[in-house]
Amino acid sequence: MWQAKVTRLLVLGAQRIEMAVTERGSIASGSLVERSLSPTDESIDDVLGHVRAMWPVEIAASGAAHQEDWVVLISDRWLRWLSLPWSSNLSQAQSAAVHCRQQFAVAWGAESMESVFALDDAPYGEARLSVAMDLSLMDGLSSLARDMGGRLVLVQPLAVASWHWARRFYGHQNVIFTVAEEGEMTMFLAEAGRLRVAEVSGGPGLSPETVLRRHALRDPVWAEVDRGCYLDLGGMSRWDVSALSWEAVVAPGDEGNGFPRALSLAATAAPSSLDFVSRLRPRSLMRRGVLALSVLLAFVMVGMVFRNQSKMEHLEAELAARRVVIASAPSASDQRSEDARVDGANEAIRKLNVPVTRLLRAVQPPKDLRIALLGLDFSEATAEKPVLRITAEAHSSADMASYVGYLGDTRPFFGAYLVRHERTGSGESRPYRFSVEAPWKD
Repeated sequence: MWQAKVTRLLVLGAQRIEMAVTERGSIASGSLVERSLSPTDESIDDVLGHVRAMWPVEIAASGAAHQEDWVVLISDRWLRWLSLPWSSNLSQAQSAAVHCRQQFAVAWGAESMESVFALDDAPYGEARLSVAMDLSLMDGLSSLARDMGGRLVLVQPLAVASWHWARRFYGHQNVIFTVAEEGEMTMFLAEAGRLRVAEVSGGPGLSPETVLRRHALRDPVWAEVDRGCYLDLGGMSRWDVSALSWEAVVAPGDEGNGFPRALSLAATAAPSSLDFVSRLRPRSLMRRGVLALSVLLAFVMVGMVFRNQSKMEHLEAELAARRVVIASAPSASDQRSEDARVDGANEAIRKLNVPVTRLLRAVQPPKDLRIALLGLDFSEATAEKPVLRITAEAHSSADMASYVGYLGDTRPFFGAYLVRHERTGSGESRPYRFSVEAPWKD
C-alpha cells in the first residue's frame, strides 16, 4: 500500500471517473468526486478534459493542497491485451517495446503503433501477458499530474489491481478470475498466482459460461481449471454465474467506508510489472533519442535502396556490354570463367530483385492466430526455385498448422511446407518453434 502522506487516487472507469485523496493511508472524508461518461462517444481528450475540470471542485471539497503522488487505475475500455509467445526479443527493454508494437499492430491494427506497453515478468521461455494503452492518454496523464504539482507513481490496469487484491485469497492456485465493471467483463486465466491470458468479452450480451466455453475450445488449459471467482465492480448481477459455482471476492470498501469499490482498490494498489510507469516507456530524452535514431535509420534505408539500384544498373550494364562486345574466339577455360562471371552477375541481380516488401506483408499472421515471427531467410532461394524460409513460434500446434495453411493460400506463395518443429522451454504452456519453407513467384 502506498505510504505517502497525501496521495491522489484516480480511476478512469468504463463509464465513470472517480477521484479522491488519501491522507496517512486512508481515503480522506469529503474528497470523493465522481463524473459519468458516455458509454460510446468519449474520446481520450474528453476524458482528460473532464479530469482537469474536476480538479478545482475536488480541492475545494477536500481542503488538500498540492498532491505528491498520483495513483491511476485504467479500465479495460481504454486498454488492449495480448498474450505473446516467448521470444528472445522480449529479453531486453528496447527490443521488447519494438516487438510489442509489431505484435499489437498485427492483432489490433496500425493504431496500436502509438501506444505504451507493459509486460508481466513471466519466467524465461514462457508466454508473456502484455497490455497497451494509447500514448496520448499516458502523456496526458503525465502532463495533468505535472500541471497540478504532482507526479505519477503508478498507472495500472484496473484488472491488475483487482487481481492483486483477489490473490490474497487464492495465493498460487490456478483459477479463472473475472472482473465485472459497469456491465463490461474481462476474464483471466491465472496460473501460479500470475495472470497468464486475458480475454475482454465486452458487454452483457455474452454470458460468462458462454465466454468460458468458447475459450476452452480455443485453449484446452482453460477447461482444466476447475475453480473460478469474480470481483464485482458494478454490473455483475446482469449475468447468472450459478451454473459455474464461481466465488464472489470480497471487495475493498465492502466494510462500509462509503467509497466506490474501484477507488478503494486504488488505495490498496501496489507496484506491478504490468504497470505503465515502467522501463518499457522511454523517458522524454530517450524518446527523442529513439525518434532521432528512427530518422537516421530511415535515411540509411533510403541510401541502401539507391545504392542497390545503382549496383543493379551497373551489373545490368556490365552484362549488356559482355553480350555486345564479343571478342575473338576465347579458349575453353576463358569461356568457363566468363560464364561463371555472368552467372554471378545474374545471381546478384536476382537477389536485388527479391520482392521483400511484398513477402513481408504476406507472412504476417492473421489476428486470430497466436504466432510470433522470429526470422526470415532468403539465402536458400535460387533463380529456378525462389523460396523463403520462415522461423516462428506458435502458442499451440493448431495455430502452427493453421499458419502453415494460411501461407500456402497467400500470394505470392504457391504452397508452404513445415520442415521442422519442436517445443521449447518447460511446462505445459511451452510454445512450438517451427520452420516453414514457402516458394513464391512474382
